[in-house]
Amino acid sequence: MLVDDHSIVRNGIRSLLEQNDEFLIVDEAGDGEEALEKLKTQQPDVVLMDISLPGMSGIQTTQIISRLYKNIKTLMLSMHNNEDYILRSVEAGAFGYILKDSSSDEMMKALRTIASGEKYF
Repeated sequence: MLVDDHSIVRNGIRSLLEQNDEFLIVDEAGDGEEALEKLKTQQPDVVLMDISLPGMSGIQTTQIISRLYKNIKTLMLSMHNNEDYILRSVEAGAFGYILKDSSSDEMMKALRTIASGEKYF
C-alpha cells in the first residue's frame, strides 16, 4: 500500500514498482485516516508511508498500524534527514526509513529488506 498526500508521488512510485514483478500495489491512500480505513478490509505485507501527512501524521498512523496489524511492515518515506524523525519512526514501529531523494534502487532495496522481515535504516 502507498500512503502519500501527493498523487503525483504515488503515481511515480506506482509506475516504478509496476516495472518490477516483486511487488503488487494493492491500494493507495492520501492520508492516515484513509489508510487505516482501507486496512480494515485488506492488509498488505508492506506499507510505504509518507512521514508528513495532513491530519494524522505518518508516524501516528504507523503507530496505530503497528499496534493493530502485527504482520504489516511500514517503510517511512521522508524528506527529513533528521535523527529525531528516524527515532520517532522506530518508536512508532516502522521497519525502515528512506529519504525522498533516495534512488529508486535504494527504495527497492529497502522494500525487499523489510518485506523479508529485516529492518532498513
